[in-house]
Amino acid sequence: MKDSLNTLVLIGSAREQRMADRVLKWLLPQLATYPEFSISMADARDFDGGYAERRAATRLLEADAAAADAVIVLTPEYNHSFPAPLKLMLDSLSEPWRRKPVAFISYGGISGGLRAIEQLRLVVAELDMADIRETVSIQDPWSNLSEEGQPRFPEKLNAALGRQLTALAWWGYSLRAARSIAVSREIVTQPA
Repeated sequence: MKDSLNTLVLIGSAREQRMADRVLKWLLPQLATYPEFSISMADARDFDGGYAERRAATRLLEADAAAADAVIVLTPEYNHSFPAPLKLMLDSLSEPWRRKPVAFISYGGISGGLRAIEQLRLVVAELDMADIRETVSIQDPWSNLSEEGQPRFPEKLNAALGRQLTALAWWGYSLRAARSIAVSREIVTQPA
């Protein structure tokens, strides 16, 4: 699509045998059916190495975040919150996140990762991001997603994603237009 939204997917888990890879096997084909989103990804694993590796990953993330019109965060729930590498990804930048919409897809035990999302909403508010109310929550992905990423209840999961992406598209296009107006006003009001 000519006017698609550059959408950055943040993969929040860096664990070796993470469930995120299984969730992505479901998510990426679904996202491909929505032409209004042009997808790029940043992986928390890239932030899990030494200083030089984290620095290189931060530079790449900064370029991707600056170009993004919208963000999707894929996160597990660890101990009623989200993983430290995801926090490092978010905290490593400031300006590129500002005034951009963010949607959350979570997974975990009985809560489906919703407690991680509750914590993340506080973080993204401080980053001046607009969090989308509609969430996608996958309870017990060990049983409810096959190794190939096939959901046990596809209609329910795909419908939740559809509602979320509809909201994300609205906010993405709206905030992109608002950011461009703000930038043109900043240029006009700069002293000569």
